Amino acid sequence: MIEVYFGTNRNPLPARNPRDFGHQLNNRGSFLRFGKAQVEKDLEAVSEIDIAHERLRPGRRSQVLGSIAIFEEIREKMRAGVDTVLFIHGFNYSFHEALIDTARLKITYETGECPYTFFVFSWPSDGSLMPYIAYANDRADARTSGVALGRGLLKLGEYMRRVSDELGPRVRSDLGRDPETARRRRDLCRGRLHLMAHSMGAYALRHAVQGMRNEIGDDLPRLFDEILLFAPDEDADAFEHDHKLALLPRLGRRVTVYHNREDIPLAISDLTKGNPDRLGADGPAHPHLLPAKVTVVDCTNIVSGFQEHRYNKDNGAIVNDTRTVMLGKPTHLFKNRTYFQEANSHFLSAEN
Repeated sequence: MIEVYFGTNRNPLPARNPRDFGHQLNNRGSFLRFGKAQVEKDLEAVSEIDIAHERLRPGRRSQVLGSIAIFEEIREKMRAGVDTVLFIHGFNYSFHEALIDTARLKITYETGECPYTFFVFSWPSDGSLMPYIAYANDRADARTSGVALGRGLLKLGEYMRRVSDELGPRVRSDLGRDPETARRRRDLCRGRLHLMAHSMGAYALRHAVQGMRNEIGDDLPRLFDEILLFAPDEDADAFEHDHKLALLPRLGRRVTVYHNREDIPLAISDLTKGNPDRLGADGPAHPHLLPAKVTVVDCTNIVSGFQEHRYNKDNGAIVNDTRTVMLGKPTHLFKNRTYFQEANSHFLSAEN
């Protein structure tokens, strides 16, 4: 079995004592439920869904929220040096499809030397390819779900700060007395946290950023090491405006945008849905206005066929490039990129 974690604002099924989730918003769109699931190794089905509920902390009278229970479980893995990846899926996913796709990403990206914990934020996309109606519904749900995702990210940030505050005094008190103990305490959470968003997931992420701004203002916390946007169904000028994605780089150490100029689904989004040029197709509208933290990777020359929009799972060169990003390597160590200053973009080539 392949274990993946989840947070979702989908409607619970059944409403009382839920064991699954549907394709609609719950009756409180910003309310999140957390849990984990087991996906069969052949990626054909989800075999188990375990929804986290409030519980008493052992030996105490205090309650532990479902979100905190999941964060604590993931943190135990990060203590061992395992990185965590938060994934936001795109258009046309049922809840089970989102879990299976996340398991597929886990298989794709982790190696024996570099395991990952994958956590999916599953917002209520229709899981339908019905043109126009499903797309419009998903776009509205992605916009609404941004509030829930923003709340979840703030919860995560609050938890991380609380853990840091609890550890800080103890680490300082150990210094000068027991260097080995101090070193162990510093290493309590050696794993890093990354964010992946695919297609319309980037649009949900935009509204998560805006939801966070409404809660705490523009001083957004740095939560992630690497933020990766694959085929983002976002406006090409998204990084130029505070009400879009201009403040996203504050949440991470680096933002990497992968785009394909021949991405047919995004071209259809552009031409038939009344959207402006898409970031995931044409790249940034004004590449030299990008924040310094943002790196653009043009995949057009190595993407074809069914990979045109979901190349983050199928294309070996892009997968390996992404692995290198998540290892935190500096740009000059990427083997298959060629930088063109006039476009402020890295063109990815096939592996030798």
